Amino acid sequence: MATDRIGQPWGTRTPYGPGERWPTRVDMHLAEGVSEDEVDTWAERMGRLKLNGRLRGYSPLSRFVELEFLLMGIEGKKQLWTTLRDLAELDSRLPEIDFDELIARAERQRTVLDPFRARTGREVFGAASAGGALPPQK
Repeated sequence: MATDRIGQPWGTRTPYGPGERWPTRVDMHLAEGVSEDEVDTWAERMGRLKLNGRLRGYSPLSRFVELEFLLMGIEGKKQLWTTLRDLAELDSRLPEIDFDELIARAERQRTVLDPFRARTGREVFGAASAGGALPPQK
C-alpha cells in the first residue's frame, strides 16, 4: 500500500488519542538498581560537556559562538527590513514604520558587537592556531 505523502506527510497518526495512556516501553535495558531518573540526570549532565577542552566553566569558544549567532540575527533582521522596504515596497504602504531607522539600528548594533566578536575570535583562534594555551578571561 502506497503512503500518501501529501495528505499525511508524516504517515498515519498514532492510535493513541489525547489524554490516553501510551504503553510502557519494554525495550529498556537498564542495569539492576539503575532508574530511568538516574539515566535522565546522567544524560543531561553529559549533554553539558563541551568539546572545547573545558569540562567546567565558560569558554571563549562558547562566547564566540554566541556572538556569531547574535550577529547572524542582526544581519538577518537588517536584510528583512531592507527587503520589506525595497522589494515589497512596504515603506509606502506602511508609512508609520521607519524602515531606514530599523536598518540603521541594526547597523549600530553590529558596530557595537563587532569589536567583542573580533577580540573573542583572536582569543579563541589566535591562541589555538599558534598551539598555545588560551589566554585568561578579562
